Amino acid sequence: MIETRKAHELDIVELTEDLPEYDLKCGERGTVVEVFHDPEEAYMLEFVDDSGTSSKLADWVKSDQIVNIYSLAKGYIEEGIRHFNNGDSLAAEKYFQLAVELTPQSIGALHISVMTRLADSNNYPQLITALRTLLRIAPHYEAARNNLAIAFQRYGIQKEAEGDTDATLELLHLAILVASAPDISASIKRSFSVVFTKLAAQAYQANDISTAYRYMTKACETDPNETTRRNLAMAYVESARLHLAQNNLSKAVDSFERAFDSGLYTPELLNDYGVALARVGRFEDAAWQLEKALKLVPDEEIIRTNLNLVIGTVTKELRLIKVEPAFELLPIIQAQDFRLAA
Repeated sequence: MIETRKAHELDIVELTEDLPEYDLKCGERGTVVEVFHDPEEAYMLEFVDDSGTSSKLADWVKSDQIVNIYSLAKGYIEEGIRHFNNGDSLAAEKYFQLAVELTPQSIGALHISVMTRLADSNNYPQLITALRTLLRIAPHYEAARNNLAIAFQRYGIQKEAEGDTDATLELLHLAILVASAPDISASIKRSFSVVFTKLAAQAYQANDISTAYRYMTKACETDPNETTRRNLAMAYVESARLHLAQNNLSKAVDSFERAFDSGLYTPELLNDYGVALARVGRFEDAAWQLEKALKLVPDEEIIRTNLNLVIGTVTKELRLIKVEPAFELLPIIQAQDFRLAA
């Protein structure tokens, strides 16, 4: 049982009765500046006014005239933890709220307690519940907010390892919603990119080019970097080839041009772009692209043949150069270490 009637130097205490001789009212709070033990335990208390410019001293205040705010808050915290361990997070929240109302700094102690007990347990549902509880009490407490984002991210990575992609995406969405620190947000976005890239690769293996293109677009939008841009460019190339096969010529040309915009510049792409341009009747533009491609690989017979066919305006025999898409899975970015600072 927590002892709330005893105090130590610098503890904050609250009067449980009026002290008219010092012009002090029940409920006022003061700081213990000296502890007396003889002939009985008593305290000298200092009461500072709201402006912080003046104070009063009360001498020989007895233990039955005060309640120790720190001890009382500690008792509420312990009771809250007991309820939380028993699965009653709502009751726990009520006790934690009482503790924080008594001493606002209690939120830091609660946060450290939660992280010390749960951060390394891999029990992410319980950790998430605890951190959500703290944020309902103190919505602007950044340490808890960022740790909650990391917990969602790590739980998502765990679900991805289990093959539950839908749960992974939902948890990453929750993580990005909560995160406030730029470095944590960037890490979460990179995890998103990994998942979208994996889905794009799976779609390509299933010959579902349009779905692969859609997922690579999401990967690049979420985390634009050299890898995701190149992968998106390859998705544009595959999409363009699909449009050519379906005789959607203007869409094919547009997709090839987007591949260039994404930073891809290869003789294979120049060749295929030239083929698309020739198919829409832009023979001079097609020849120019094929000439550029041939300068890069002078011995490539397909490109040379295509150029000769374009010059002769024979387009039905033009050939694409098949290049496998470079869907490279980024490594999963592990969330940074949990922050234990209050």
